[in-house]
Amino acid sequence: MNKNLIIIPTYNEALNIKNLIIKIFKFQKKIDVLFIDDNSPDGTSNIIKNIQIKKKNIFLIKRKKKLGIGSAHKFGLKWGFKKKYRRIITMDAD
Repeated sequence: MNKNLIIIPTYNEALNIKNLIIKIFKFQKKIDVLFIDDNSPDGTSNIIKNIQIKKKNIFLIKRKKKLGIGSAHKFGLKWGFKKKYRRIITMDAD
């Protein structure tokens, strides 16, 4: 596990999620990324799952329904604190 974490809530980001991941890891290779997907109907979580096969520092939490960006950030922060990350960054997927 890396000491730094980026938290990214997602909802219907299938068109740009691959590009976002490429840009993150181009900028910083030694970082973990946590996606919190609010059950996107466009397949966002499936794209992330496929990328996870090659990138072990990508984590995905798929929620059963749309609960909103604020609660996703809050959930991600709690997850990051529990895992003892040194730095936590939050950002939007778009």
